[in-house]
Amino acid sequence: MTIAELIASLKNQSADSAFQRSVHDNAQFKYVSEVSELSETIDAINTLVPDCPSDLIDLWRITQSATLFQDVEYGQWGLDLLSPGKSVAATIDFRSKRTKDFLDGDCVVGVFLGDSDLLLVRCDPLQKDYGNVLVALPIDHRQEWYHVATSLSDFLAGYIAARGGKFWEAG
Repeated sequence: MTIAELIASLKNQSADSAFQRSVHDNAQFKYVSEVSELSETIDAINTLVPDCPSDLIDLWRITQSATLFQDVEYGQWGLDLLSPGKSVAATIDFRSKRTKDFLDGDCVVGVFLGDSDLLLVRCDPLQKDYGNVLVALPIDHRQEWYHVATSLSDFLAGYIAARGGKFWEAG
């Protein structure tokens, strides 16, 4: 699916209000997704985050930010997709705090609610992992992070299909 189709799917889900999903102990929790109506221009994106993959550009051209599958009652589950400006700030912060794990081209594009996991997209077009998506764990070193998809589109498709579940932790 394209980024536009994935965002449309999320907007449809959020129009349906909150939905319930069972978690580990079979408790039912309500979740909601919110997608910003604001967007960025290509020039603004390229100024803030040069060399980002086309699907990340597509995301920010459609919506500046989004909160996906947020736990309505406690706010301890879900994913905040950051705007380009917040992405730059989060990347700078990440680089300063995790110098041994940071690689040039890492771009923090999301923060998982309720924990300190970060969603990173590789934005170095000279590297073979360009466009890949990683989940950076708060205390684990880079080699222990999850490689969750080869593109942001693939990640979002999997995340939406799992209805906000951390599908990369299964098994």
